[in-house]
Amino acid sequence: PKTIAQENNYGRGASAHLPSIKVKGLKNPVIQVTDANSGDLVYALRIRGSSFRPKVFDAKAKYNLRIGEPDENLWKTFENLAPVKPGDKSSLTVSF
Repeated sequence: PKTIAQENNYGRGASAHLPSIKVKGLKNPVIQVTDANSGDLVYALRIRGSSFRPKVFDAKAKYNLRIGEPDENLWKTFENLAPVKPGDKSSLTVSF
């Protein structure tokens, strides 16, 4: 058997990234990325570990992030996030 990362199953390339996310107090949280204008879900996934850099597909759009554990209905939301410039090391720390 061959092991691959779940992101490798999604072939769409990023045009930009949101700030990196660092999660404290939850193991392997779910990340939901939605378009801030339309409310449409862009993607959702359960990350492995506690950090993730969300990719996005429109560098001019704004996005909402929902981070948490759906089984416990435990969520934190960040709204109207703009993609960061390449090389930008900014991050969001989310504590539960």
